[in-house]
Amino acid sequence: MTVPAVNIYDHSGKLVRELNNNNPNNQFSDEDIERAVNELLAETKPRRGI
Repeated sequence: MTVPAVNIYDHSGKLVRELNNNNPNNQFSDEDIERAVNELLAETKPRRGI
């Protein structure tokens, strides 16, 4: 059994990526999820304020 969909949100709650299995010729994998999360984390480096 596979997960039907994964939605990835940024820190503000905005949907930034939706992975689903709607297209049987283009299924997502665990690696796709990890890559999407890592890309988001790289874009949202924490800011350190004074």
